Amino acid sequence: DVHRAEEECDDHYCHEYLLPESDDCYIPPATLKQVTWDRAKQYFKRAFGAQQDWRSSASPTLSPARSAAYAEQLNADMDPSASKENLSFLQIVKHVLRYGFVEIADDIFFALVLGLIIGAILFLALPSDMMSSDYARWLAYPAMVLFGIPIYICASASTPIAAALVAKGLSPGAALVFLMTGPATNTGTIAIIVSQFGSLFASIYVGVVMVVTVVLGITIDMLLLATGFGLVVNLEPSHAPSIQAIQILSAVLLLGLVLWRFKEGAFKQGYREFMENLRPKALSLREK
Repeated sequence: DVHRAEEECDDHYCHEYLLPESDDCYIPPATLKQVTWDRAKQYFKRAFGAQQDWRSSASPTLSPARSAAYAEQLNADMDPSASKENLSFLQIVKHVLRYGFVEIADDIFFALVLGLIIGAILFLALPSDMMSSDYARWLAYPAMVLFGIPIYICASASTPIAAALVAKGLSPGAALVFLMTGPATNTGTIAIIVSQFGSLFASIYVGVVMVVTVVLGITIDMLLLATGFGLVVNLEPSHAPSIQAIQILSAVLLLGLVLWRFKEGAFKQGYREFMENLRPKALSLREK
């Protein structure tokens, strides 16, 4: 389908369909179970030298004919025209890894890097006792609303910022207010609502979002206080050697992913898309 291929391609990369004849965001559990089971049987046969025919012990969820078709494709190469019956385990794994660490990573790369930078600055700049006063705790809710509304930010960028604020003493409910109001009421969203439905509807929308998020934030904090549960976010280095090893390994893997996708142009692509989305919305607000 030429039209479909054009929709899934841009200047950066093309999405490769695992199931060309249908939406590949969903793989039936029976298909995934059978392919995984056949791959496991093959590894067991190689490891233990079993003489029995592993392919004869097919999963009861599928017919023997379909099971044989899966087994014949276990070592098949990536085939764009493959159907559900011809999927191999390696084909599914390659598709999942590409989708998770290339396509999705590129989509959120710019926002994630921006959020990590802002979060790191806030974590280093804000004092640890900024929420020690009762007045500060109550003022945190409207402050998060006022801070979140004008920022053109998505969930990928707001999560590291919220984590830094919680680490500095902000309550989980107040952080939730920021996480919800940021993506839902940023200037871009408001500009679209104003252009489509008018300023009155936009004012009602923003007001409802503000009230609902603040009520939910206060409710979450009251429930945590009543039940005795707490949400502790510690961004300081751990003193335990095992935890330090996990932190260092995770940081190295994340840094490697960031450098890899930056080299492939993901940051430039994300910045260009960000500006392309922001300019028309700013112009629509100016016209109103």
